[in-house]
Amino acid sequence: MEKSLNSHNESSNKAHSKLWALFIKGDSSAFQTIYSFHYQMLYNFGKRFLNESEVEDCIHDTFLNILKYKNSAAEVSNVKAYLFKCLRNQIYKVLDSSY
Repeated sequence: MEKSLNSHNESSNKAHSKLWALFIKGDSSAFQTIYSFHYQMLYNFGKRFLNESEVEDCIHDTFLNILKYKNSAAEVSNVKAYLFKCLRNQIYKVLDSSY
């Protein structure tokens, strides 16, 4: 069972890495797929720290920054981990500005 789960995670990571590569090359549908697939997970994570509107703003800012700097973030082996890290940094900015 564990081997099967790891195999599924690896194939999922590969699929998302391929989508990421397409996005970097300018494929807007790949970007939309990445956004749609990960939005709810990112939202649930952000809600642990911020209110609803702040989380939504952070997610949007995260993806806007990714779009803006996509050429410098071309090599991403784990899209999910990368997105969580980017969102975490965005959340830190909001929390820092509120103190």
